[in-house]
Amino acid sequence: MGDLLNLDRALTPSGRSRLRGGTHAKRYAALLGTGPESETRSTCEHLVWKHLSKVYRKCELMRPYWKGEKGTGVLASAPACRNWKPLSDPRMAGDAK
Repeated sequence: MGDLLNLDRALTPSGRSRLRGGTHAKRYAALLGTGPESETRSTCEHLVWKHLSKVYRKCELMRPYWKGEKGTGVLASAPACRNWKPLSDPRMAGDAK
């Protein structure tokens, strides 16, 4: 049947997202989980820590889409994508670049 006011049709996609639970990090270069099984984004060479008014984790491969907001960030705990590349210096895992 649908909801009483048909809010789903009245909202834009971003409006529906905000209504469902807010903005979540979602700017990944490829589908999550398509990389090495035991790796996460925190061990990827492409993970960058962007320092603005807050610190945001970003994927270097998605630089053209970066904004100063959580919605264009990535979760370091997310499974690796197919573009995952090992860190050149393993001591950098979790540290600011």
